[in-house]
Amino acid sequence: MRNYLPAEAYTQRVIVDDLLYNFSLWGYDEVRTPILETWNIIGKEKEEERDYITLIDNTGDLLVLRPTNDSTYCSFSWYPP
Repeated sequence: MRNYLPAEAYTQRVIVDDLLYNFSLWGYDEVRTPILETWNIIGKEKEEERDYITLIDNTGDLLVLRPTNDSTYCSFSWYPP
């Protein structure tokens, strides 16, 4: 991971915006998934022991920085507009 200076960040933003626009022409909509997930969901998905980055929210629930978005994307099937 690294930082991006304004010129490079702008170039990346233009590319992403262009891709999103072109995808929308084909009827695709953007989906955003959570970066943090509760442990009870991650624990059910991942059986192997790993070191996770965890936080405790203000209600006392254990939150985990999601290691991948694979299962989140799989949980999305077609949804009506």
